[in-house]
Amino acid sequence: LDQGVTPNAPAPLTGDVQGVASTLATPDPPQGSELAAAEGAYLKGPRAAHAFAKTVMKLQSDKVDDVALVSEILTHSTQPRKKALIIGINYERTDAQLQGCIRDAHANKSMLVTRFGFPDSPESVRLLTDEPANPPGALPTAHNIRKGLRWLVEEACPGDHLVFMFSGHASQVADYEGDEEDGRDECLCPLDMITTSSERYIPDDELRSTLFGVVPEGVVLTAFFDCSHGGTVASLQAAKAAADEDTEGARPPRPPPILNTKHGEESQMQVAERFHPPASDVTARMEELMEKRSLAGGVAAGRVPGEQRCKAIAEVLRKNLVVITGCRDNQTAADAAIDNGKSMGAATWALHKVLSEDFRDTPYPMVTEMIPKMNDALQSVGLEQTVQLQIGEPLKLAGCRFLS
Repeated sequence: LDQGVTPNAPAPLTGDVQGVASTLATPDPPQGSELAAAEGAYLKGPRAAHAFAKTVMKLQSDKVDDVALVSEILTHSTQPRKKALIIGINYERTDAQLQGCIRDAHANKSMLVTRFGFPDSPESVRLLTDEPANPPGALPTAHNIRKGLRWLVEEACPGDHLVFMFSGHASQVADYEGDEEDGRDECLCPLDMITTSSERYIPDDELRSTLFGVVPEGVVLTAFFDCSHGGTVASLQAAKAAADEDTEGARPPRPPPILNTKHGEESQMQVAERFHPPASDVTARMEELMEKRSLAGGVAAGRVPGEQRCKAIAEVLRKNLVVITGCRDNQTAADAAIDNGKSMGAATWALHKVLSEDFRDTPYPMVTEMIPKMNDALQSVGLEQTVQLQIGEPLKLAGCRFLS
């Protein structure tokens, strides 16, 4: 406690917790609204225990006599936590409707809780889906997603493991910062971007500044994007992968692949793209920006496109990050009815398939072994998308295990 521990920047306590508790305890427990507020904060979340411990120190003249309580609080404040924000958006009753994203979200939550030991409580795992019965606060709107991202990283301490999983549409918007060579920023599509306003999006730069870039030292963040352009949405690449095909304009939907059913008969699998084409006004703005940039010799706002992005990404890559994306940057992610006619994200389906079959007896599989098997599974059903893996520099690729 002498180290000046605060709720925003807690450090693990060392030494005998019981001894620390004893030194704080006297026959006279503190009274008043300040202590009551601190105790209330503790009940809302173990990391608020730091606020309670600091309050006990501050009220030296009225110390706590309940050694067991203080010991419990201090112990909780040093235990690693697991937290997850899971998003699944079907955009029901819209032109952009998908079928498998809500199923993805529930399957992912079940996986985290039953296999990887995440507590099944809203203090540890939060789900945002557009199921009709959900209250406004549980819908995946831009406001609620931003609120969830803040919740995910708040009070994070060394040893914690955070998880962010997104199933839904990705899209592109005009790049006003001048750091994208193609004049486009990739973005996630919240529910209200489709239903209310095309301006309600979550751009990749925002994800970098509010999630990837603020992961505290010693905290691991695993992110899984089952949407198109996941690599650049995550802002972990300094430049887009070179594509053999022309990437200008909206990508046309590819036809459903042909695959063999369990009965050996050829049939078409129902497939949709998890990419929402930019609105016409957004496309016009992108074209206008590109024209201006071309006239300026490739320089926007006094910067070489990509330079600032590279610097920011270099900082992000110093974090403990594991990012799995559903496809390459020049591919689109599929929403597909693969098993029993039930739609899921193809990458999510592949993740659950390899965990339950190839790594059933491996508690924490090596990510370098998981990704090739996920891609094998996708190819086996005729889907042309390649799952990608990116990790931050502090983590060693050879020893990186999934959610360990």
